[in-house]
Amino acid sequence: MTEKRTIGSRLVTGGIGAVAAFSLGFTVLSSSIGWQADGYGVIPRVVFGVAVAFLGLLLGLVLSRRLALGCLSMCLLVAVPSFIGSFDGSHNTSRIASRFSIDSTDAHRIFRDNTHRVSFRYPSNWESVPPQLKGTLVMLHAQDGSFATCNLSVRSADSSTVEEMDEAYWNSVLSKAYPDAKVRNVRFVDAFGDRRVIIEYDFTLVTSSARIPASSLTLATIRDGKRYMLILNAKKERVELVRPVFDIMASTLMFDTE
Repeated sequence: MTEKRTIGSRLVTGGIGAVAAFSLGFTVLSSSIGWQADGYGVIPRVVFGVAVAFLGLLLGLVLSRRLALGCLSMCLLVAVPSFIGSFDGSHNTSRIASRFSIDSTDAHRIFRDNTHRVSFRYPSNWESVPPQLKGTLVMLHAQDGSFATCNLSVRSADSSTVEEMDEAYWNSVLSKAYPDAKVRNVRFVDAFGDRRVIIEYDFTLVTSSARIPASSLTLATIRDGKRYMLILNAKKERVELVRPVFDIMASTLMFDTE
């Protein structure tokens, strides 16, 4: 009976150690790369957390229950504030003298346009290239092998509210540029006090040498009578690989209201 209680106690202690190690390991990786920072989603942190949890299980098996509970408490004290803080998508939007700028860090860059007072984050392995159209504020090309592109464009709004930009609206707009465009999803979201719409659609990109099946992830909003569109295009079979990048860009797109 004593031996059974000892085994049970050690299993409980090991479980406590595993939970403590997972919470700490998950948070350490989250803090080091940021919440979904630059294409890294939740899966790598879960894998890392599970690996550390296994070590915590082994360690918990040789610790006393009281000591394991103490470790769990310490880990949660570190993990919870850091985990909550990892959702903070704010960044510096101070003005500069030039029309736009790109601030660089090891993990990401921040595009800012002072004329329109808009900014967003994007991975450091995406490069800015000269825009081809007057209404394009910035054009970005991925340097990660995905051959994806992204641009932020602005034009006069042809609707008074974002709610008017429903599936019928986008079918009409997109068919002018891509006759075979097929809208797959339209959803409305709120961010930074603005109403926004996210559109997913497939189309054929026609070049001088090929017809390429492509997909687009697009965010649109209306601001001061202008329609802003953040458009990420990629080959259809690769669009899911760059979706986390679009999530970063879309979730950090904001307007300076000062």
